[in-house]
Amino acid sequence: LAAAVVVSRARRAVTDELGFTCSGGVAPNKQLAKLGCGLHKPNQQTVVFPRHVAGLLRDLPLDRLAGLGGDLGRRLKDELGVNTAGELAAVPLHRLAPHCADEAHARTVLAMATGQHADPVKDQAAYKSFAASKNFFRSPLATTADVDRWLASFADELWERVRKERDARCRAPTNVTVSVTSGGAHRFSGTVSAQTASRSGPLRVGWGGSATTIADAARALYKKWASQGGGGPLALTCLGVGVGQFEELQKEGKRGIMTMFK
Repeated sequence: LAAAVVVSRARRAVTDELGFTCSGGVAPNKQLAKLGCGLHKPNQQTVVFPRHVAGLLRDLPLDRLAGLGGDLGRRLKDELGVNTAGELAAVPLHRLAPHCADEAHARTVLAMATGQHADPVKDQAAYKSFAASKNFFRSPLATTADVDRWLASFADELWERVRKERDARCRAPTNVTVSVTSGGAHRFSGTVSAQTASRSGPLRVGWGGSATTIADAARALYKKWASQGGGGPLALTCLGVGVGQFEELQKEGKRGIMTMFK
């Protein structure tokens, strides 16, 4: 239960500092914690006690287990006639092994099906990209001024993350992407009958730059998309900006003298 208190405090810190709500899961291992996290949303947390593991996994669809959402999962369903984690857990190792890469892999699959997979929790690897976006299904963006406003807002959000990443890891993005969706209707699975496009271009940040740097680059890409859009009415239902392709920067104290004038 001490872990539940830690997770509760972490969720509260996210809300206090970032203004977002989030859910959490507490369990004997990472796999079960992730499954538990998805049980009660939004803005709740779930504790999975050992005595409840079998019940949680019994009817869990097979493709909810890591690595079984693709070809391997379909093969196990077709060749072994299993559709849930509980059914997979009942398959003997000698029957499962021929359908996996090797016996060790089969043991890992069975461990996931029984909730005993001790996959270690690792430090978050360096992010490959940052993104900010928003849906406008209820009130589509209809003017360029609206788009400019939101691009500036996204740029402010991204710049804060870029600045922290740069200070912490001496990395900066070199690419910016603008994604645009028009039409469509929101469903739990995404956008339906919508047209989506994106444009990417270079971004010069280095040890300089600002939110305006990102906003200007994003606006230029948006204008490029708009100029190729055929001149129809503007009705954007989703707009987003992302930055990526990070480059390693020389330590700030070792920068060349010319960078002082940028």
